[in-house]
Amino acid sequence: MPEVVDDLLSGARRLVQRTRGIGATVVNGEVLLRDSKHTGALPGQLLRGPLARRN
Repeated sequence: MPEVVDDLLSGARRLVQRTRGIGATVVNGEVLLRDSKHTGALPGQLLRGPLARRN
């Protein structure tokens, strides 16, 4: 069942649905989620396309 959380920087709400049946999510070789809980790891980087550049 989804839950409402307000953890965005602007304080906006969003729906979060926790996983069931998946033990871990691995991103770039680091465990990001274990038993549906965030481990605190922040692998990778934000990628933006050429249209996102500001002049």
